[in-house]
Amino acid sequence: MPKVWPKPDKGHSIMRASIVQREQSLATEVAQIQAALKDLPAQHSPPGPAALPVRHGPGRRTGLTAAIADILAQGPQTKEQILQKLHDRGFPLPAHPRPALNAVLYSNNRFRREGKLFSLVQKAA
Repeated sequence: MPKVWPKPDKGHSIMRASIVQREQSLATEVAQIQAALKDLPAQHSPPGPAALPVRHGPGRRTGLTAAIADILAQGPQTKEQILQKLHDRGFPLPAHPRPALNAVLYSNNRFRREGKLFSLVQKAA
């Protein structure tokens, strides 16, 4: 024999009516938001900060590798010091700059690590 659900009492019908009314008001709000968004011009997000070069002087742009090389030309530095000097120069860095810094420092033959210090590889004359 199938289960027979009890008839809802007055409290259930009031609660259901309240929920249906809230659902309708939310649907109206969503429609208004969508209409407002259609009126706004489409905005494109800018490229990630790591992809943007920095200008050092008129018309000259520097990428992350060149900026790190410029910093390490002053002497050996730790990762924290390199990040701080990039920040001081106004170099655009992502929210989490370590992966980009590691990619440049460890995958490039221009830099050498001794302990926690990184330096430029001396070119043979």
